[in-house]
Amino acid sequence: WEYCTRDPWNALTSKYYARRLCLRIITHWCIQTLRDILRDEGAPIERGAIAIAQWAYPLLREEDVTRQLDSIASAVRSRLDSESTAMEIESIERPEERILNAINIHLFTDLQFNGNTTSYYEPENSFLNDVIRRRTGIPISLSILYSAIATRLGLQIDMVGFPKHFLIKVHGGDLFIDPFNNGRMLRKEDCFTLMSSMGIPRDELYLEEIRPKDVYVRMLNNLMFIYRDRCNTDLLLSSLELVVSLSSVSTRERTFKAQLENYLAIREQDFHEAPKYRTCPIRYSVGTVIRQTNFGVIGVVFGWDTMLRESIQTRRRENFADMRLRRDQPFYNVLFHDSGQGLQQVYVGEDELEPVVDIQPINNSELGRYFDRFDGTRYVPNADLRRLYPDDANLIN
Repeated sequence: WEYCTRDPWNALTSKYYARRLCLRIITHWCIQTLRDILRDEGAPIERGAIAIAQWAYPLLREEDVTRQLDSIASAVRSRLDSESTAMEIESIERPEERILNAINIHLFTDLQFNGNTTSYYEPENSFLNDVIRRRTGIPISLSILYSAIATRLGLQIDMVGFPKHFLIKVHGGDLFIDPFNNGRMLRKEDCFTLMSSMGIPRDELYLEEIRPKDVYVRMLNNLMFIYRDRCNTDLLLSSLELVVSLSSVSTRERTFKAQLENYLAIREQDFHEAPKYRTCPIRYSVGTVIRQTNFGVIGVVFGWDTMLRESIQTRRRENFADMRLRRDQPFYNVLFHDSGQGLQQVYVGEDELEPVVDIQPINNSELGRYFDRFDGTRYVPNADLRRLYPDDANLIN
């Protein structure tokens, strides 16, 4: 894994396949680890969240995250100990509220943790190490963080699977906490008001404790949808495997997994096509860094056709490009820079592309599948892509 993360612009193909192998290994490790954690009824909720973070960061050590949580809890404990006057202590009727207020002050004022409302769909929001490092997250990850701190301070916390959101609750009472909104405290009627404001039917079932397994499946579902929207098929399949391994999933989910595996198997046959020769003017060769004119997105060409070729890619590109363009022009397969906003790969007409003057490397998880390295001006095709586009290789040479 260290090899995969070293020198991001060279040996792209070997690192790509090494990373895929690592992903297969870490996925199976994560499945087994989560199952072991779920068999341990006394395991703290953060252990499974740390395992999911290790799935994304294989070099992450559980004890490092645990040490950070211990440090935050220790700081809150010091704050509580410093409240020495009887007036301060007795001003809060319930002792758990005193602890929760101290957590809120330290997390959301001193450390400035907050709900990530600007980049809600970043995968980092779901990984506990990133949440601690960046001090921001989504409702479920902030709830796990908050629960880990509160538990270290002697409170028993329940996880509440509030729809479209996430809450936690002090066990045995009716006090709910919303960590995404600076730890605000809610009573049951407040929760019903929140349901109404979100268009959710009033139902006490939404305020019941959910099992750790359901928490982890919900986290993984969030990641699965993110990787689906980003067209990262390897991470999508891996997160889907984790979901399937932990839950009694529906036939639809299992069918989707089978379809995804079939798609990946078909994709592996791309390089077995017959070589493509330049029988008409083709402006861009494979490896050229270009810009999509409508949205200004930077990408790299990894394939072309002399005219529009109907395919699944073509039928799915309506969210990005105008299909009313001429169909008799060259069309290009392009990997776009991953800015976290969605589509990373598309099939576009030549009229939609323009050359880039200030050329910079792009970030895309599929680069190594097609290219060996970035030479400062373009991406150099690997052996498979050179065989498929021999004329382009000659032009580059």
